[in-house]
Amino acid sequence: MVLAAKTDRDAGSRGVSLFLVDTRTPGFTRGRNLEKVGQHAADTSELFFDDMRIPASALLGERARASRMMMQELPRERLVVGIQAMGLAKGARDLAVRYVQEREAFGQPIARLQKHALHAGAGANRDRGLRGLHQRLRRGLCARELSGTAASAFKLHASEMAGRVADACLQLFAATAT
Repeated sequence: MVLAAKTDRDAGSRGVSLFLVDTRTPGFTRGRNLEKVGQHAADTSELFFDDMRIPASALLGERARASRMMMQELPRERLVVGIQAMGLAKGARDLAVRYVQEREAFGQPIARLQKHALHAGAGANRDRGLRGLHQRLRRGLCARELSGTAASAFKLHASEMAGRVADACLQLFAATAT
């Protein structure tokens, strides 16, 4: 694991270093997985350190440069979160479309009802502009030119779009409940 640890108590956030640590190191134990709302593929667990010793050779990068190193990764992480939001929107839309194609009302699939067809069609178009932006930002990442501001804006817009799509899809379920 990559561990951020205080190496200079008097330097505030500038006194943190990164270490590459083998989780089999004596003194390290992992506790229970924590319940969380999203990102179930990435577990979040309690970590315990009981007199764990880390050799100086485990230092990752320069001493007391953790904040700077982590800040350099923020644009990439924000791009990834935006991509995840786009995937969440697509998953919600796919689930809702499948539902309205299978669920019947008045002797026909509710997908044939105009109101529901409009909802499903609108959801399919909400992220069209984000896909183009995603491609440009991904090229920027590969060229090591990804702007933090652009990545943040993409993350925000993709997350907001995912919320709107999820809300619209939820309406399809709610409107057809028996």
